[in-house]
Amino acid sequence: MNRQALNDLLALGEGFTTEFKKAGTSGLGREICAFANATGGVILIGVTDAGEVVGVADHNKLKSDVQATARSAEPPIAVEVESTGEVLCVTVPAQHSKPYSFGGKFYLREGASSQQMSRQEIREFFYHVYVFKDRVEVVSPGGLPAGMSEADLGIKSIPRNPLLFGMLHRMEAVEHIGSGIRRIRRLCAEYGVAEPEIEVSPHWFVLRFPRPSIAEEAGQERLGPDAAEVTPEVTPEVTPEVTPEVTPEVRLCGVLDGEMSRQALQEKLTLKDAEYFRKAYLVPALEKGLIEMTLPDKPRSSKQRYRLTERGRRYLEEHAPEQNDKDA
Repeated sequence: MNRQALNDLLALGEGFTTEFKKAGTSGLGREICAFANATGGVILIGVTDAGEVVGVADHNKLKSDVQATARSAEPPIAVEVESTGEVLCVTVPAQHSKPYSFGGKFYLREGASSQQMSRQEIREFFYHVYVFKDRVEVVSPGGLPAGMSEADLGIKSIPRNPLLFGMLHRMEAVEHIGSGIRRIRRLCAEYGVAEPEIEVSPHWFVLRFPRPSIAEEAGQERLGPDAAEVTPEVTPEVTPEVTPEVTPEVRLCGVLDGEMSRQALQEKLTLKDAEYFRKAYLVPALEKGLIEMTLPDKPRSSKQRYRLTERGRRYLEEHAPEQNDKDA
């Protein structure tokens, strides 16, 4: 980091991707962990909360202490440490083995501070469920652990984070290791529905459940293994009303009010994972011309905001779900 880049960060102050720390490594593990579970960030050691540079002594020893702190996380976090004048700059790049913990606790960057995650937030952090007209997708951050292939699913399992698995097991949020895929396949067979498609990438794991169409639901029962005992009289009448698919772009356009920052949009959509928000919501909406940047020449500016385009307004009117009038 050069001096100009450092001055720019000092001028902007603390925020979602920037933290000031006066000295030492006390509490540093918490900050590194929080940035790793978000989109990454920079920690400036030798700077007060007010943005005043006070500097630090013995940079070499402090660099070693910072690296040791980062390696103490579970799993270890890769950081870049460099000196810029009197300030030690710790850069936490975007990580791909989320979630990370430090000292047995999980932290997440929220606004300009790092917060310990609650049990509910921990549960929500691990997966997202998206309901579409033709499918349901369950998305989890992180690909398969080292030593596993897609062919091993349902046969063997390796916990990516033993500490995390132990904690979730005590919370009764998970059962026996490796039993999930087998149980899903068994239940799909019992209920007479198709098994989910599995998509594995280095950074995401997706289970995609196909949904039957309205015509299929009208023609056959899907009430589980005991469906044969159900008489035709209890089959509900299928109405001709069809709910339009609410795509990520529609959701994004629907919550965009005036000019909003990326962080504000993500919070409005109640999405925890910034990378998924970027790939599934922000980038598609930009590529389709539904939204635009207020600072197109400075896409990474901390002052960047997004707003609807005229095309986005028309798209929202055409695709947003309408309120169906109900007869008295």
